[in-house]
Amino acid sequence: MFAVYHGPQGLKRIAERVHCLTAILAKGFESLGGKVLNDSFFDTLTLETGTNTTAVHGAAASRGVNLRVINDTCLGISLDETTTAEDVETLWQLLDANSSLRCSTNITRKQRCCVTYAVWRTRISPWTGP
Repeated sequence: MFAVYHGPQGLKRIAERVHCLTAILAKGFESLGGKVLNDSFFDTLTLETGTNTTAVHGAAASRGVNLRVINDTCLGISLDETTTAEDVETLWQLLDANSSLRCSTNITRKQRCCVTYAVWRTRISPWTGP
């Protein structure tokens, strides 16, 4: 029923938005000095969190954020159609308490992701913008 309700274009829009937010999350984590372990992804990242894994997982759980413990040094994060820019910021703060990264997205009519946050502007964007 989800596909029937949203239709082909709606599903495409949702998928592109979710992937865009996942890519933003990954770039932000890397800019904080973290390492994303999967080379390719759609909505799920495997993050190397080192000795902070247990602490990050516990802090996330206390804020109602569901992260997957992969092993002693890695966490998995999956985004979905309900994920917001604020959720991405919360995840950055959980991963690095000193994070001041801000995420602002705008999905255009052509469904390309435009991103504005300080670190992103200093790097090459994989998206061409509106």
